[in-house]
Amino acid sequence: MRKGEARDRGESPLPPPPCGEEERGRGSRGRPDHGDDPHPLPPPRKGEGRRLLAAVAIGASLSAPPAPALAQDDPASVLAAAQERLAGLRERTARLKDERAIENLQRAYGYYLDRMLWDEMADLFAEDGTIEIGHSGVYVGQDRVRAFLHSLGPEGPRYGVLNDHLQVQPVIHVAEDGLTARARARGIEMTGTYGESGVLGDGIYENAYVKDGGVWKIRSLRYYPIFRTDFEQGWAESAIAPPGPSEALPPDRPPTIEHGVYPSYFVPPFHYPNPVTGEPVQYREEGE
Repeated sequence: MRKGEARDRGESPLPPPPCGEEERGRGSRGRPDHGDDPHPLPPPRKGEGRRLLAAVAIGASLSAPPAPALAQDDPASVLAAAQERLAGLRERTARLKDERAIENLQRAYGYYLDRMLWDEMADLFAEDGTIEIGHSGVYVGQDRVRAFLHSLGPEGPRYGVLNDHLQVQPVIHVAEDGLTARARARGIEMTGTYGESGVLGDGIYENAYVKDGGVWKIRSLRYYPIFRTDFEQGWAESAIAPPGPSEALPPDRPPTIEHGVYPSYFVPPFHYPNPVTGEPVQYREEGE
């Protein structure tokens, strides 16, 4: 039979596929067979592959920092530029890790303070570290920091005693050499004794840190109380003054700054400028 005759009858001019070949490539219900993949991807539409590649290329060009113009026939310059960019990325990654380590260090301080774990707290300080809480004065050296903390009360949690100090709003700046850092944070105080009284307070930390043997430690901790009030009365009626230097354990140095506490006010000095203007933070002093 000629091909023309078969076409006139509506028959296919091609020979039928071998037995079973037509079923291959189809599932049990006539669907295309995708092998063992239970979730096959739909077939790409015309031109979709080119659009996807173009989108990836544009995204990569926008996210990557501009590379210096290099002579294409100078492999040494290309290699040097790549090494410089890699070194910069390593430096940035190291500073981000430092920030996270310092934030965790300060949070650990808060958790230990909550449960009055004085020895654990003292271990967070450098050997020459200092601590200054409110108007209590400055204690110098890890041993003196430990003695001061133990003077605050018995070690460890006790029934009916609340001593929570939330550590929030950290702003951390690590020095370019990665060996020192500064941080500002807020402490929210909820303390008291069951059946007796409760105190609500707030203050600002301005701390310095040092990397000692690859480990971040507290070099100086300075806590500026902003307000303390009786929980039942609230700040509309109650304002509790922070304690002064201890007579039983006198500090090594007097308070660094004598400052007002609510209902007076005081803005603890910022260790960093305004991040947008780059200028020192300006604020009105009390009495101005």
